Parts: sequence; C-alpha cells; structure tokens
Amino acid sequence: MSENEEPKISVNPGYVLGQLSRAILSAVENPDAIVRQRAIERIKQWEQVFREMLSGSISLGERAPVQGVPEWVTLEVLHGGFASGNLLAGGPLQPHEIRLLDRLNLPLDKGRTAINIYYLSDAGHQELCGMLESGCYRINVPEEGAFLVVVWLLLHGMQEQAQELLESLTPFFDRLRFYPVPDSTPIIPSPTTQLFGEHPPTRIL
Repeated sequence: MSENEEPKISVNPGYVLGQLSRAILSAVENPDAIVRQRAIERIKQWEQVFREMLSGSISLGERAPVQGVPEWVTLEVLHGGFASGNLLAGGPLQPHEIRLLDRLNLPLDKGRTAINIYYLSDAGHQELCGMLESGCYRINVPEEGAFLVVVWLLLHGMQEQAQELLESLTPFFDRLRFYPVPDSTPIIPSPTTQLFGEHPPTRIL
C-alpha cells in the first residue's frame, strides 16, 4: 500500500447481524411500547445495512460509502458509524413539502423535483429572499440550506460560484431537499440578516 493510499476497513457482517438480533429481541421482549417501536425502526435500518453490504452498494470505510452519492450528502449513521444508505435530506415528502405542492396545485408524484425547480423560478426565489431577510425558516440538515447559499451568493455578485453550486445539486433534485423548512418564528435577529435586505432581489440562474 502506498503512503497516500487510505487503508481499507474490513467489517465483519456478524457485527451488523448482532445489532439486528439485539433490536429484534428488544422489539419482542421490552415491556415499554415506545422502546419496542424504536427497536422496530432499528430493525429496518440494520436490515437495510446488511442487504446493501451484501449487494456492494455500501463500501464501509470510504469517505463516500454509498454508491452514486458524493461525500457532501448527509447520510443516516447508525451505532458503530455504519451508514444505512438513507439520505437525511431525502425520504418521504414532509408535511411542509406536501403543503407547498398543494399550494402550487402540483400532484404529489411530482415530488421534490417540482419543489426544487419551483425555488429556481422568480416566485420561488422571492420566497427564499423573504425567508433569508426575515429569518422565518429552519435548517434541520445541511442540504436544506443550499438554496439559501445560492441566493446569498447571487446577492453578493458571485454568479459563477452560484452556478457551480447549482450544477452540483441538480443531479439530486429528485431525491434531496435543497430548500429550508418555513417557520412562523424568526431566527434571533442579527446585523447579518439585516444586511440581506439592502440588496435588490436577484433571480436564481
């Protein structure tokens, strides 16, 4: 192995099976209904890890362990540092996404692709600017702040950097949320958020 080559980590599938068996035992025997429900969720997660280990779609010990997913995507990580293959900014549509699709009169099967594209439109861009100025948004996983970063770059005349960022996000429009969660309560005001209001709106590329 060369000096610059990263060592490969060999993982015993028995560890994963051990975690799975413990979760099954807890789901069956624990007297607490909440604990049993959490154990059922862990069973699903560890089953997924084991299936993807066998299929080769997860390479444990790599910086980007899930095939086709770059290292900047936030993964669900289980006990022991195992990536389950789930993307934290992905999964089923969340309530605020369903409400937005309903407001835009778009069917649910258009999903995240339609919402991501909407936020590239003039109307969607204005909404993002409003969130940025008011602080009425929440970011639960890093990806949800991506479009706000694009807006900030454009407001500061960095069109090239904004374009590069969008190009890296576009392949995942159907899977990931790149927009924040609207919230009625603003984030604590600061001089930084006030500065954004001094710039005229700029359309996303």
